[in-house]
Amino acid sequence: MRIFILVLCCFAITAACASSSLKANDSLPATEYKLSKPEFIQRYGKDDSSKALIRFYFHKRERAQKMIFIPVIAGSVSAGFIAVAASNSSNNSGYGEFFFYEFMSLIVTAALVLTLTGVVRCLLFTRRKLLLRLRQYEAERYIPENITASKLFKMSLKGEPAPWRRPR
Repeated sequence: MRIFILVLCCFAITAACASSSLKANDSLPATEYKLSKPEFIQRYGKDDSSKALIRFYFHKRERAQKMIFIPVIAGSVSAGFIAVAASNSSNNSGYGEFFFYEFMSLIVTAALVLTLTGVVRCLLFTRRKLLLRLRQYEAERYIPENITASKLFKMSLKGEPAPWRRPR
């Protein structure tokens, strides 16, 4: 129980830090940033760098959504196995059952950690933050170094597909 509370506190602090990275005076109408990827590219993709930034944010967001969805399913199935095994177990259990519980608990814990990581990444790579980055780029012609140094951004800048995607 203590570990769960610790993980929950860490997640809350991380989410608060991620949401506080936006300035308070950055107000945007919802219609401006609730666009699809092609609409973003059409409206804000004025040069190669802005198009690469849009592709970068959408790729990161898609991967984060997969990081949420897949571990939730794996953790739910594992938790179901644990519940069924616990309801069918007898009082004189052996080492095999103990290792089964340990293994399934490990899977559930890993699924929880991966899900929380995906949620934090979704909070970091929102469409609203993308629009703010694009406006910053238009005003200052500057993209942060942690983005420009990434392999994914460089591939997006060249127009190559992401490394985990097959060419269409």
